[in-house]
Amino acid sequence: MVLDRQGRTAEAIQQYRAALEVEKDFDGALNNLAGFFAANPNNDVRNGLEAVQLAERACQLNARPHHYLHRHPGCGVCRGRSF
Repeated sequence: MVLDRQGRTAEAIQQYRAALEVEKDFDGALNNLAGFFAANPNNDVRNGLEAVQLAERACQLNARPHHYLHRHPGCGVCRGRSF
């Protein structure tokens, strides 16, 4: 998240993806990537479908249905999947 706040979103995404290569069930990385893709103001970054997939995986890991999906108000699920 620090990298994103510094305007280094692409690098932040790369770091989270690298973390998931090491630990595929890292719910924090899944959640943060979902957030990047769900509500990023940059159209080149925003990806509603991937956001939903990542958030759903985080939910499965934590047995907390839709917990992650609803934390990101820009997420397609929260808007009836209108990506």
